[in-house]
Amino acid sequence: MVDNPAICEASDVAMVNCHAFFDSNTVAQDAGNFVKSQVDLVQKACNKRVVVTESGWPHQGDPNGKAVPSPENQRIALDSIRKNFDHDIFLFNAFDSTWKSDWASSFNAERFWGIM
Repeated sequence: MVDNPAICEASDVAMVNCHAFFDSNTVAQDAGNFVKSQVDLVQKACNKRVVVTESGWPHQGDPNGKAVPSPENQRIALDSIRKNFDHDIFLFNAFDSTWKSDWASSFNAERFWGIM
């Protein structure tokens, strides 16, 4: 959306998915700051309300640089996200999605985003 702001013209609200885990330089405690910075970029490009339709942190899988999945890091990341947002964000996902498959860029974490 940032590189193609014309997309924003088609709606009243910009809706994006943003997972700090996929930024290899972001540690769990900075997840909220990362997501907020991405929302700020989209807001600037689109000049409208931005809703994050997916965000979270996996509790299992392989590390992605500094982004390490674990139950403790999931808790830390979600706390960080909650500190940065009090609305316009949906945490992903209520339960693990064991039916999903991993691919090269999923760090074997695709099934393990459940927070309950």
